[in-house]
Amino acid sequence: MEADAQPLTIDSAGEIILVVGGTSAKVSLLVSSKVLTVVSPISNAMLGPNFQEGKDLAESTPSAIFEMELSEDDLKAMKLPCLMAHSRSDSIPHMMVFSALENLVVLCDKYDCMQVIRFAAKS
Repeated sequence: MEADAQPLTIDSAGEIILVVGGTSAKVSLLVSSKVLTVVSPISNAMLGPNFQEGKDLAESTPSAIFEMELSEDDLKAMKLPCLMAHSRSDSIPHMMVFSALENLVVLCDKYDCMQVIRFAAKS
């Protein structure tokens, strides 16, 4: 499940690493599970007691970093809502190509977190 390089730190106090991408190119994002569960009902369910990821997270030691594999998700699309949800506007691009915007919308629909990108879309 390991990515090739050090995780991109979106939240330095984060306790979960999202390992995003397929077999050829995986990248890790260090994020806060609390932020994910607040902005996404899907993430809230996945990290809750009824899913294996939530059980594994609950059983991990407080100092441990938990990894969650998201091999089907697009890295660029996943990175943006994570940055926005963690108030990292300094790292958000000002312009996007249409295909990247399309991937972002599909991902936000999948995780039911359109509200995270709504403000940026209006700016």
